[in-house]
Amino acid sequence: MVLSNMGHVARNQGDLEDAKAYYQRSLNIRREVGDRYGMAISLNELGAVALMEHDLAQSERYYREALSIRRGLQQPYHLAEDWIGLARLNLAREELETAMDYAKKAAAYLDVNPTLAGAIDPLRDFRFLWEVLQAVGTAEDADRVLSLAVGIMEKFLQTNEDPAAREMYLRQPHHALLWSTYERRIRSGMGGS
Repeated sequence: MVLSNMGHVARNQGDLEDAKAYYQRSLNIRREVGDRYGMAISLNELGAVALMEHDLAQSERYYREALSIRRGLQQPYHLAEDWIGLARLNLAREELETAMDYAKKAAAYLDVNPTLAGAIDPLRDFRFLWEVLQAVGTAEDADRVLSLAVGIMEKFLQTNEDPAAREMYLRQPHHALLWSTYERRIRSGMGGS
């Protein structure tokens, strides 16, 4: 778990080599001890890094292995993370219909779990799903995802009065992009998604 968290820090700082090394070490340990739940987490993270490095074939292998494990564990909130990863992968390949198919699966899951409770990083998932839907979906679908994400952030901001905590929360990369998009829409008179 610590290695996986170190991978998150490295990736958020733009250090993909270190992120990949941490995730791989985490995966190796999780395989050794038979932690299938943890293996799927590490594989999903490795898929994201491979996608960021434009190694699309390797990204697909990681995402598909994670998806296979998670289907066996019956974890729909984690399946959504893998569907979003595969949607992004297919968008990068310009396989728009397949990207949309995966995005629709993830968006449909939001009807059951609108906060992606249980996911590793729900707002990251909302950001990535929103980006895919911006590219291949309808404005209505993308706006719905943005609205759900903003609702999560507003709840945090309403229950945390510490200005430093609020500022740090809004500076996180995925939060910042979603929040600034929302604010631009408010300022432009388009409403709150």
